[in-house]
Amino acid sequence: MAFLQKNSLSTRLVSLFLLIAASQQAHAEPHLRCFTYEFPLLSGNEGLVDTKCLKYGTTTSYLLPGQFDVSLLHAQITSFTLNSAVLSADYAPLPLRSRLLSVAITEANLAAADIRFPFNGFLVNNKRHLEEVLFDNVKLLELKREDFSGFNQLRIAQFNRCQIGSVNVAVFEDLMAVPNGNPASGSQPQLQNIVINNNEVLKELDWSFLKPLAETIKTIELQSNGISAITRSAPFNIRVGQQNGDGRTIWKTSINLQNNRMQTVPSAIYESLYNVTRNSNLAIALSSDVSPFCADRGNCGCCELSHLARWTEDKEQPSAVTTIKCGKRDAGSSMTTFKQKNFYNHCEDLRPKSTASLLTSSSAAILLLAGTMATVLRK
Repeated sequence: MAFLQKNSLSTRLVSLFLLIAASQQAHAEPHLRCFTYEFPLLSGNEGLVDTKCLKYGTTTSYLLPGQFDVSLLHAQITSFTLNSAVLSADYAPLPLRSRLLSVAITEANLAAADIRFPFNGFLVNNKRHLEEVLFDNVKLLELKREDFSGFNQLRIAQFNRCQIGSVNVAVFEDLMAVPNGNPASGSQPQLQNIVINNNEVLKELDWSFLKPLAETIKTIELQSNGISAITRSAPFNIRVGQQNGDGRTIWKTSINLQNNRMQTVPSAIYESLYNVTRNSNLAIALSSDVSPFCADRGNCGCCELSHLARWTEDKEQPSAVTTIKCGKRDAGSSMTTFKQKNFYNHCEDLRPKSTASLLTSSSAAILLLAGTMATVLRK
């Protein structure tokens, strides 16, 4: 009986591979170096169709337009990978492919004479249903509002080594979900993971670019950029992941700012996190080999970190900061020093005072001055 079961399974696997092999031979490709793989689903649902146009050895880049014909992409394609390409100003956009969910572009338009990779124009016909865009080593230079306008189902956006020098604060303003293709039923954006890594020219960032994603964002990864300053031009609150009462995770909020050039942790980051309690599932990674915090000390006890330390204490989140590096490069310090709140007893409260407290202080000063003048006049 066991032999028959194994034989039956082997027969099905052989049949599956034959179907895949047959599908590769039956379909014309955009380029002779492209390969399309079809994976039929045994459950009877529509299968997956993956087209990969890769770089092999020292082969030249794909030229669009030119010898690469995007119109030949499989009609049922679900994922597309393009490695090493140059798009000129008269490029043709990807044709509408209603089942296309994922696009990955690597090494594109890197020469000084090449145009900025046309993010919006290349994807425009498929924005409504794309769920992830993965860009690595592509000349984007900036992230613009028009780039993300029209994405309805986008969940993952990754940009690694894309020479990004600026992120428009309104970049996600036109990003929204349109369930079942009905604009009348639009809801919050679906974007949960945003990754902008290894862009040394990115020096400053307005944290409010995340405002439209406040209810959905789970992972914010901004590693190894050149960021030295983060501001917040508009107030907003990011919903933080929680745990059930029994400790099981509902979802986790992760913020990764490792290996940037900040001298302190901007309050704009953690003050944008709301509903933070002892049951929140929050991870903030801050270690930097490029620019450690508290550079003049041997530990994390500098006053520039006192506000963050008090915030973690107030929110009962002693483990929220998962990694941090402080002190001189040859010394450094462990996380335990950051958690020792007595390190900050010598620091004044660096938190910005509220308008009410400022008015109270001003009123008190005026009354004191008036009293002093009255005393002088009486004399």
